Amino acid sequence: MNRNYNALILKSVKITAGAILAILFASCLNLKYSATAGIITILSIQNTKKETIQTALARGEAFCCALLVSFLCYNFFGYTTAAFGIYLLIFTTLCLAMKWSSAIAMDSVLITHFLAEKTMNIPMIANEISLFLIGAGIGVLLNLSLRPKENAWKDKMAEADESIRAIIQRMAERIRTLDRTNYDGSCFLLLDKQLGNAKSLALTNMDNTLGTPSCAELDYVQMREFQSQVLRQIYNSIQMIAYLPDQAPIIADFFERISKEYAKTNDVKSLLDTLHELILSMKNEKLPTKREEFESRAVLFYILKQLEEFLILKRNFVERWH
Repeated sequence: MNRNYNALILKSVKITAGAILAILFASCLNLKYSATAGIITILSIQNTKKETIQTALARGEAFCCALLVSFLCYNFFGYTTAAFGIYLLIFTTLCLAMKWSSAIAMDSVLITHFLAEKTMNIPMIANEISLFLIGAGIGVLLNLSLRPKENAWKDKMAEADESIRAIIQRMAERIRTLDRTNYDGSCFLLLDKQLGNAKSLALTNMDNTLGTPSCAELDYVQMREFQSQVLRQIYNSIQMIAYLPDQAPIIADFFERISKEYAKTNDVKSLLDTLHELILSMKNEKLPTKREEFESRAVLFYILKQLEEFLILKRNFVERWH
């Protein structure tokens, strides 16, 4: 909570300081309507570097179009409210078509200055261009200070990893017994939320990296998301076990081992080797004569195959990034 509060205060101070700086800069250049530069700065500061730059470029393109459309409208229909209305209709339609909707209000405020001055001569056009460049430029410069929050992402991901480790540990406990009391899968709701928070932060970090950002954080979250889906399937399989064959404690021990060795840097090679030995051992064992034992052994074998998919996801990630 304190971290979020500090970030909120910092952004508020940044917006305020940026707006004041833009107004002072425009005033020093003796620009008309200098306060508009401050408003443009406020509207230019987005949540990430990439978003700020992309928004500024899009609004710059839109502003060039706004100048052309307003020049034609004011020259054909005079500096009247009707002319501004015609401009607004054309410009709004263009912005919506080009996905520049965020530029409509900001650019149109600049265009109203021509209406107020009853002229679009070169000095006035230069005035409006200067206001735009000062406001948008300061907004971009302020957001260049944004840095990827790598430590925050690691904290979020550590929470999700701990939840997965705990889920695997509980699975080991449930494979040892037929008691399913309080085993309702609610832990997956918490895991979904934690993974969602980590993914959101990973995407923000990518957008705060200029140039070609690393996808390692996002790829790691997505790998854990796929693993969580496999764990849900294993959870459903465990619910189907109605008899405890001799293999149940052995498989439960293996789940506990995975839980203990669960770490970001583990390449799971040793775990996969052990798993394949377990699978081969179950294949070579004599088939049970009792139906309930046969069905439960089949479920356990299926769980091992699901566990193989779980571990392969991790192995593939390690091979991609290490």
